[in-house]
Amino acid sequence: MARIYLPDIATRNVRAIFTVCKGFVHAPEMIHAEVTAAWLQAVREKQMAWDDYDGLLAAFARDVVEERLILWKDGGLLLEVLAVQAEVTRLHLADPSNVPVIHTHDAFYVALARVLSRDGGRVILVTNDGRVWRCARALGLEVFHGNTCDLGRQQLNVGTPGQDFPEGADCCPCAYQTCPSTFSVNLAGLPPHLGSGTPRTQRQRTPSAAS
Repeated sequence: MARIYLPDIATRNVRAIFTVCKGFVHAPEMIHAEVTAAWLQAVREKQMAWDDYDGLLAAFARDVVEERLILWKDGGLLLEVLAVQAEVTRLHLADPSNVPVIHTHDAFYVALARVLSRDGGRVILVTNDGRVWRCARALGLEVFHGNTCDLGRQQLNVGTPGQDFPEGADCCPCAYQTCPSTFSVNLAGLPPHLGSGTPRTQRQRTPSAAS
C-alpha cells in the first residue's frame, strides 16, 4: 500500500491493481501506521522531504474517506488472526522448509483475506512479503507478490534485484524508465494468483551457469 503512493519496487504492479479495484481494496486498520512507517523511513533516508510526506498522508486519508480503500477494525479480526496463527504454526511444524512462521501483524492481513473469502467472491491477497505469500498459499488463499517481474528476460522473478541488474542490486526497477521488465499484471484475463512469481531470496537478470 505504501508503494501505491511512493514509487518503489512493485509500484507499477500495485498501482495497476489499486486503480482497477478501487472501492474493493480492503485492509486492516493497522495499515495506516504501517504505510506511514514506510514513508518516514524514506524521509530518514532523504528519499523525500517532509512536505512530500504530508502530501502522501493526505492522499491516503482521502482514499479512505472516499472509500477507495476500506479499512477494517483490527479488533473485529482478532479471532480469525488467532486461528491463522495456530494453523500456520501447525503447518510450519509439519513442513518448516516450505511454511515459515507468521508474524502477528502479518496474520491480520491473511485473516482479513480469509474473512472476505467467506462471502463467496474472489479474494486476492497482495503482498510484497515472501513470508506472507508462503503462509497464505499454504492456507489455500490466492495471493499475488507485488515484486513479480521478468527483468526483461521473459522469466518471472520475485525479490530484490541481483548484482547483474543494470542499475545494480539497490535499484528500484519500477521507478526507472529504463527498467527492462515487460511484465504487467493481467487485469483483463485475471489468471490464478494474477500470475504471481514465486518468491526467492534474490533475482538475477542473467541465469547462472548452474541454472
